Amino acid sequence: MDYALFNAILCILNLKDVFAIDATGGGKSALFGVPILIHREISQNPSAYPVFNVSIRLKPVGVVVTPTKGLVSNIVKQLKKDFNRVVHADF
Repeated sequence: MDYALFNAILCILNLKDVFAIDATGGGKSALFGVPILIHREISQNPSAYPVFNVSIRLKPVGVVVTPTKGLVSNIVKQLKKDFNRVVHADF
């Protein structure tokens, strides 16, 4: 994973706002996908992560707003591929 993306994910986990600009395929979807997966993992296995200074959400949800249906389709496909999770899109 790119160092800038890694740092951006750490900022998100520390409840800081992040503004990201990157080329298509640069990994921007990871900025909202990875923090959700981290919250899910820690909430399901809290004893495995005894020190985590962020308030963990028991049922994390991400909301992504995009300007086009095509972009929604691309994001949903990428999240399903990368994270093997159920993703719902409402057009």
